Amino acid sequence: MTKLTQVIVQAGLLACLLALSHGLLKWVAMQKAENYFKLLGAHWGILGLALAIYAGIFFYYIFMLKSTSLSIIYPLYTGLSLIFVMLLGVLVFHERLDLFQGLGSLFIVIGVALMGM
Repeated sequence: MTKLTQVIVQAGLLACLLALSHGLLKWVAMQKAENYFKLLGAHWGILGLALAIYAGIFFYYIFMLKSTSLSIIYPLYTGLSLIFVMLLGVLVFHERLDLFQGLGSLFIVIGVALMGM
């Protein structure tokens, strides 16, 4: 596996973890509760898991920056994160995707592919 392939795979892993944490937060936000504090109290375990995933992403990202150029990893990671979060919203939470969001996502995919060349 080439160095660039490893970076793309690691950026994809970071992006998947970020999408998972956003999905957990969205799930909590969709639950019924009398007020915000009761919502947080009722779902503290899921919120804690989302925060733990964020912390894991933070430390793994720092580890990756030791051996990878910031100008490569950051655009790959953030571009893939946008795509994965959008897909999660559409596929899991049945959110609608309009034409401009679809076109924007296509441009992001093209940009990520170009960064990988």
